[in-house]
Amino acid sequence: MIKQDGTIDQPPAEEEQAVAWSTALDHIDLKDITFCFQQFDNAYDDKEGNRLIDYYGNIDLLSWSGEFGLGNTGSSVEKQEALLTADGTLHIKQLKMHNNLLDGTLINIGDTLLSNFIINLDSAVDRSCR
Repeated sequence: MIKQDGTIDQPPAEEEQAVAWSTALDHIDLKDITFCFQQFDNAYDDKEGNRLIDYYGNIDLLSWSGEFGLGNTGSSVEKQEALLTADGTLHIKQLKMHNNLLDGTLINIGDTLLSNFIINLDSAVDRSCR
C-alpha cells in the first residue's frame, strides 16, 4: 500500500504453508505396454552408429491388486516426509525384451506373480536452500 507521504507500506511476509497430500489405489491393470531404452555415445548426436544401448520391450499384462499409496506429510516446506506404501500382489504376464544392436532376445519371461509384495518407505526430503 502506498502511504500519503509516498512511502510504501510492506505487507507482512506470509509464511509458505506446506500441504499434505496423498493418493491411493487398490487395483490396476495395464495391458500391452511397449517401451524402448536407448542410450547414445553423444547426447547431441543420435545417429544409429552412436547407440550404446538399444532395447525394445513389451509386457502383455501388468496387474496390481492390493493397497498402494503415495503422498507426503506436509509437515513443512523445507522438510517433507515422503510416504510410499504397497501391500499386495504384482502379476506380470509375458515380459519380452529384445536387444536391437545384437538382434537377439534379452529377456523372455512367461508369467511372474509376486504375492505378499510389501513396501513401506518413509523418507525425509530436505528442500531447504543452501
